[in-house]
Amino acid sequence: MTLTPMQRTLAIWGGGTGALLIVMLVVLGVRGSTESDLDGEAQKLYADYLRLYHPDKPNDGLPAADAERALTQAQDMQLDALTKAESVLVPELPRPYRTMDVNEADAQVHADYQAIHQLSQSHRIKLPEDLPFLSGLDQDPARRSVQLAKLYLYRAVLDRCMDAGVHRIINVMPGKALLDPTGSYMQVSCVFTVDTHYEGGQALLQALLQADAIGIGISSLSIEKISDVMQNMQFTANLLYPVRSDNHPALRTQGQTAQRSD
Repeated sequence: MTLTPMQRTLAIWGGGTGALLIVMLVVLGVRGSTESDLDGEAQKLYADYLRLYHPDKPNDGLPAADAERALTQAQDMQLDALTKAESVLVPELPRPYRTMDVNEADAQVHADYQAIHQLSQSHRIKLPEDLPFLSGLDQDPARRSVQLAKLYLYRAVLDRCMDAGVHRIINVMPGKALLDPTGSYMQVSCVFTVDTHYEGGQALLQALLQADAIGIGISSLSIEKISDVMQNMQFTANLLYPVRSDNHPALRTQGQTAQRSD
């Protein structure tokens, strides 16, 4: 069939109108579905709002400024509790062992050796000839700081060994120093070997258990029977202490260096 120009024009307009109607129906269908979904989501959010904020019960809530103050107070209380716990679990080193002055550090080494030898003479307990740091401390401030901590550790443990009445102190060997990943705490260690009677060994273990009050603990222990009345004990003592600015700032990045300190 042949269409006149007028008929072709009408047919095109008619087809275009049909297509437009189809597109409008699709859009309206999609829009209707979306509005339905959004309405359901809005109802859910509104229910959550009522449950959490109680706008119908203003007395159950807090103004924003009061809530911020309460949050700040809670944070301050948590920091205070952390500080108190740290002071008990990780106590500070005594001031003489935190000095960064090389002359003060050398004077502390000399004073400790005098005290150790006097105590050994009064208890008649033999000491090893090659005690650590007899030749002096390192000139590097970070290494020297770690050595002072080790000096404090082995002086404290030797005092307890002699007070417990061990028979002989065979060896004192400083171990590695380990810096925790945050740079906040340092752990130094020292290995001790002693011969002791059974009563002295028991008294020493009890004294070492109580040394946790000053940050000292035992990580390993071996006991070998020598005779019916004597035993050999070897143990590793550790000291954990906080790294402060008055130790040395370099300690926070000197983990590997500190591990090689004597």
